[in-house]
Amino acid sequence: MDLEVPTRLLDLSAPGLGEDLVLYETAPTEAPITYATLSHRWGTTPPITTTISDLQKNLKRIYIESLPKTFREAVTFARKMEVRYLWIDSLCIIQDSTADKDREIPKMASIYSNAIFNIAASAAADSSEGLFRERSPSLFQPIELPLNFELADGTKKSCFATLSRLLHRQAGQKLQSTLDGRGWIFQERALSRRVFSFDGHMLWFECREIIASENLPRGASRGSGEDHSHSQDRWLNLLPQSASRSLCLIGDLLSKVETAKQVHDSTLPTQIDTLLHHWYRAMPGYLLRTFTHETDRLPAISSLASRISALSPDNTYIAGHFRPNLILSICWTLGSPSTRSPIRFQPPRAPTWSWASLNGPV
Repeated sequence: MDLEVPTRLLDLSAPGLGEDLVLYETAPTEAPITYATLSHRWGTTPPITTTISDLQKNLKRIYIESLPKTFREAVTFARKMEVRYLWIDSLCIIQDSTADKDREIPKMASIYSNAIFNIAASAAADSSEGLFRERSPSLFQPIELPLNFELADGTKKSCFATLSRLLHRQAGQKLQSTLDGRGWIFQERALSRRVFSFDGHMLWFECREIIASENLPRGASRGSGEDHSHSQDRWLNLLPQSASRSLCLIGDLLSKVETAKQVHDSTLPTQIDTLLHHWYRAMPGYLLRTFTHETDRLPAISSLASRISALSPDNTYIAGHFRPNLILSICWTLGSPSTRSPIRFQPPRAPTWSWASLNGPV
């Protein structure tokens, strides 16, 4: 895995700035830095950005009051977690510089993969809505009920039972989050090692091993062969579409396949084939996601695709497809016209045989 440091990070604890922060430019030879990332929805009103004209100003100071609510609360959360650096796309990439975008977007795979965790503003329609929500504690604090019972020898004992809301109900609410409809989030979620998701109802935590929440702190295992009350299969069965199921698996599978490549595992070709299978199953759902700029449709998955392509010399990536099963993968059809009528991009953005040439469901 590429361990390069992001070109720019937000320094949340720069000396002499108090609660304010500063945009920090790293050196190419800099040692690894512990940092977090933020996934957020831009919405109809673009968030605060770094542009060519204000780059030098941001390198000196960014006033905390100038940040939208989501950014401020992400800074608060990172500081509480004792993480000094934070990466936010709109501030760490120069938004009106084509050269900077062309240089930084291909680095997305390493940026999200190497972050200690990702903060997901899952319930916010834009950067003004924030992470934290007011809610009734009674809905999420476990209820302890004393249970008195008598043992066979007549000894009386008591214990407490903890009750929580049903997993499937909260999981359904989480999976329908506002953020998950954004195109760039597909890649961000697949590549992030750990995710703290603020979904409006509660805080969720996901990693390669478990999926947990405030009312299920012990979590559901994402491993195999372990004796947990909620297995990964049960969790995946809650997902309404195969596309969503495949997205949840891509990041896990990619990590395992990269490890298999390093140790020269003989099952590597089979593992790559399984990963590509889930890639294609996830694409219909990906095409229904929204983009601030429709030209981002292929760039938004380019880093993830590059990681998958690097698994094998024969695994060439071509406009949303991979060479090993190209003949089968180009046999796609148009999706239901009741959801969104597909149109061909003009000027063309991909070969006509690729799903990426259409703006619509397949």
